[in-house]
Amino acid sequence: MLFNLFKKPLVKEQFEAYFNRLPDSFDIDWRKDGDFIVANLKVNDGEEYTFQVISAEEFVEVMNNILFEANQIPYNYQKEIFKLGRFTLTDEQFNELNDKAVKKSELKINKTCQLINQPA
Repeated sequence: MLFNLFKKPLVKEQFEAYFNRLPDSFDIDWRKDGDFIVANLKVNDGEEYTFQVISAEEFVEVMNNILFEANQIPYNYQKEIFKLGRFTLTDEQFNELNDKAVKKSELKINKTCQLINQPA
């Protein structure tokens, strides 16, 4: 309880600014390496991040974490932005990642969440 006494409230203008830092779209190239999915995420005018995961679910989680960290969004704002939605894959992209027969692909991911209900 004492922790909450020192927790700073979110500021609407900062929330909007952090939300707008997230790209409207970005590209990911991925390939299978044994049981792993190795991906190369391209954001912010050419910045590239490589990550390795085991499943499509983990792929989405790590992809979102990289985007928030690459755009320097503080954790308390990340939690609120996640309430609006996350970057996610289409059903087709998700199934492709889980399909053992598909060895590599390129994905274009679009921002699907909208800035509607921001904190007061």
